[in-house]
Amino acid sequence: MARRHVKAADIPGLLEDVISDFELSDREDFTSDSSGSDISTSTSSPPPKRRCSSPVRISESSDIDLGGTAESIHWDEVAESNTQAQLPFCYTETVGPKHIPSPPMTPIQYFYLFFTTSLLNSIVTQRNNYARTFLQSQKNISPHSQVLKWTDVTVTELKGFIACLLNMGIKRQPTISSYWSVSPSLNNPWFRSMFSRNRFQLILKFFHLVDNKNLAGPGQPGYDPCAKFQPLIDHANALFRHHYVPHQQLSVDESLVGTKNHKQLLFFVYREAKDVENITERKKFGLAYTGVMKLLNMGNCLRKGYHIFMDNFFTSIPLAKELYKLQTFVTSTVRRNRKYLPAAFGNKFQIGQKQYFRSGPILTVAYREKKSQRSPVLLLSTHGQTSETEYTRVRHGNRETLRKPQIIHSYNQFMGGIDTSDMMVYSYLSERRTVKYWKKYASVYFLECC
Repeated sequence: MARRHVKAADIPGLLEDVISDFELSDREDFTSDSSGSDISTSTSSPPPKRRCSSPVRISESSDIDLGGTAESIHWDEVAESNTQAQLPFCYTETVGPKHIPSPPMTPIQYFYLFFTTSLLNSIVTQRNNYARTFLQSQKNISPHSQVLKWTDVTVTELKGFIACLLNMGIKRQPTISSYWSVSPSLNNPWFRSMFSRNRFQLILKFFHLVDNKNLAGPGQPGYDPCAKFQPLIDHANALFRHHYVPHQQLSVDESLVGTKNHKQLLFFVYREAKDVENITERKKFGLAYTGVMKLLNMGNCLRKGYHIFMDNFFTSIPLAKELYKLQTFVTSTVRRNRKYLPAAFGNKFQIGQKQYFRSGPILTVAYREKKSQRSPVLLLSTHGQTSETEYTRVRHGNRETLRKPQIIHSYNQFMGGIDTSDMMVYSYLSERRTVKYWKKYASVYFLECC
């Protein structure tokens, strides 16, 4: 996902804009004809561009330029060289925001790019329907229960509810009730001016995104534990794709949300690979392969010259070959027990020793940097070269210049996109303990990411 994070100094102004804009009724919606993906674009400066020839279409059925099939792959040891090879295809996308108002834009304008009128109306409708269904189905409600005081929420109240959630991420309190405390040490009149405590808790209780009548229950055919917050994910993916084109370097990784539920939840990045239509491909290539291909297809990232960075969970030789056929580069670490790797990588390496092997466009390197590494780190790349990069390290106050393979330097530079994004999200995270796990996912994957 391409994510824009507002600075801390801008958030109070955004909250004031949301509050002051409660009475605005209609906002122009931005629509998209396709959905995006949960891929993070690196914020590091891209490396100097290598020369490339005119874009060519590589036949998907040809293995001539790919070193044969995976089963018959042949590796040739290659020497270190600083020669920059010519690439067969280039990245030609125009990077940056698109379909947005002319700058300068205020924080509230960015807010309405993602919280569109259609989304807010949908949430209001589903929340009110769920509340009415709950009240009709519960026969033993105490006459003193707060739920009997429920009245339908409006779009204006929903905007105020979102403003409260954003502010709770800035001003941390141990419980929701603490925000309405009149204790001198906890007193915060702003929240009391927005809602009463009971009204806020009722809106939170009946937070809903879909009609339960349309969802299969646990154990039933078609059951999906993510279905209750899937509309938000689809909405976010469509808008992120519609409003931003990422840099060439993309990182694929899993992102976790803490929960104690016992549902069968899978990582977002390969959840779609569990679909029935992907069973054949999954049995042949594995879950990681299928998940990455599904993700890149969803994000429309193939055949455009993107450079994908992955960790060793996802990496395999067949995946690298297939992505290269689809004009997509790969750089990633690889596990020692993966099939089709050079046999020499199983040998013992001395400290500082490195070894390169190439098969068609796939370059692999094994490198043992220090004594504490019992085995060399293994990487493969369809974009890297057998060259080295200098870097400076400070140890015990002494500065020293060292060298490492260019592939490793590139991987370290661009692989941390998801981790950086998670770190920024948790800086202002407003999540709370909840029995309904999907509310936490909805909060993290949409409200905080926006």
